[in-house]
Amino acid sequence: GLWKIARKRVYTPDQVYSALPYIAGRYITLVMRVEEAKKSGSRWLLYERKSRCQLVIYDNNEHLLGAKDFIVGRKIRAIGKITASYNGAEMIISDTSQIEIEVKAKSRVSKRAVRVL
Repeated sequence: GLWKIARKRVYTPDQVYSALPYIAGRYITLVMRVEEAKKSGSRWLLYERKSRCQLVIYDNNEHLLGAKDFIVGRKIRAIGKITASYNGAEMIISDTSQIEIEVKAKSRVSKRAVRVL
């Protein structure tokens, strides 16, 4: 279904923002390095610095954050629907199956990703 199609549409945050008028409302895969996680009102925002594309986790799904310090600095793959907002592009994360975190081995990056939580 939609997830299979979304896995084929891989974008970086910059690509999402530049193509936003064409991909808003579509399901995609977003690959990014989470450089900051900050609380804003009733939600958490995960994003790369200087990017206009962010992942959103609402307080009622705060368990999806896991250990915030574990996520920050890691490369992730998130699958979901892109929407336009006044800050740029957003993808709401509401289930653990939507996000995968790259796990580093001692000196090299593991080739397989694991789901958070």
